Amino acid sequence: MTSRELNPSVKSCTPDDGPFVFISYSHSDSAVILPIIEAISHKGYRVWFDGGINISSTWTDEIALAIRNCQVLIAFISAEAANSNYVRVEIEYALNNRIKVIPVYLDGMDVLPPGLALGLNATQGITDTSDPKNIVTQIVKALEFNAVPRLGEISDIATTFIRRRCRLLTRLPKHFTKIIIALLALSLLGVIVLSITAKPPQTPSTVTIIQVPKEIPLSLELDKTQYTPGQSILPRLNYQGDIPERLVIGIAPSGSEAKTITTSIFPTDSSPVINAPTAPGQYEIRLYNSSEELSDKTLIQSIPITVTSSSLGAFNVDIEKTSFSLEEDFEVKVDSVPQSMILDGAMVGLYRLEASGDDFIYYINIDHREETLFFDAPKQSGQYEVRAYSTNRKMGPDTIVAVILITVGELELELEQSDEN
Repeated sequence: MTSRELNPSVKSCTPDDGPFVFISYSHSDSAVILPIIEAISHKGYRVWFDGGINISSTWTDEIALAIRNCQVLIAFISAEAANSNYVRVEIEYALNNRIKVIPVYLDGMDVLPPGLALGLNATQGITDTSDPKNIVTQIVKALEFNAVPRLGEISDIATTFIRRRCRLLTRLPKHFTKIIIALLALSLLGVIVLSITAKPPQTPSTVTIIQVPKEIPLSLELDKTQYTPGQSILPRLNYQGDIPERLVIGIAPSGSEAKTITTSIFPTDSSPVINAPTAPGQYEIRLYNSSEELSDKTLIQSIPITVTSSSLGAFNVDIEKTSFSLEEDFEVKVDSVPQSMILDGAMVGLYRLEASGDDFIYYINIDHREETLFFDAPKQSGQYEVRAYSTNRKMGPDTIVAVILITVGELELELEQSDEN
């Protein structure tokens, strides 16, 4: 199902149409999501979804522009959406740009990967999603609470202030309401009189020069400079005082112009998160002091990084022995695990020989930089593999850290006898 299958009267708006709501969702959930979009639109709200992207424009630029200009981002979280890089990037970009995110948990909160849960933990979401009509009702209430205007309404601070004060006045007795209105009218009259009778400001005879302090020093630190494709990078931002509002951290190909960045974030604290590029190569983490102009003048710092085609050797994995009896307990020790990989769900799993990455017998997530994990050998004899991956979302050749071959049960004895013969 595509956006063209919506009611013809429901069309995705553009950032120039007026205040709107951004819809983030997985296309595999279209059968559920699109009727909800239609209902929200019929309630008078402008909505933006991917059916409104101009074919001639750059896709990611359209997405970024729409998110930065929306009033609220509604994220429909399902098991499929939680595994979608596009949905995750949209939510993280909204949070980094201080855009209000309203998560709608279609499959519960447990489907959230750790990194996304970290960003949404402080956000009030919609969890009662058993009835689509109820979802629409809750979304409308959330939009009203956040003062998102409908068609024909004005969106500004004054309107929000007046709406809230008007609700308060309707709850007061009538004689109190009349008194308050009279006082407001007298105050307004006083302001008008003062503005008419006030003398124009006198031109000072001397000019006072205010010395502007020098720019506050800023710097970035990285715990390492080698990353796997798409891995979370956790730069530490060192600064004094309040963090500048227009600060930008971006990633660019090594040696490219200052204005060229492939992805960027607007940090709101000293521990931002940005994802490494998906293509291996040489890149730079760059810090700019202005989001309006990316140039050599605004570039504060640049740190070279490498995106490798494999995470092999990203942390240490050790087993005391490699031969075990059936169902024997054994320990796997890991250390020097990067914090970014812990957040991405780094794991150690038990596999049959040469099985695919997602065909594990079972696995254990790594929660600490140094940890001992406790495993049970399989019930059947044979050769198996203990594998470590830098993430549990994509267990493939580019995220594998280590592979240790182990022997379980009678196969060990058979191999020893064959060697003797």
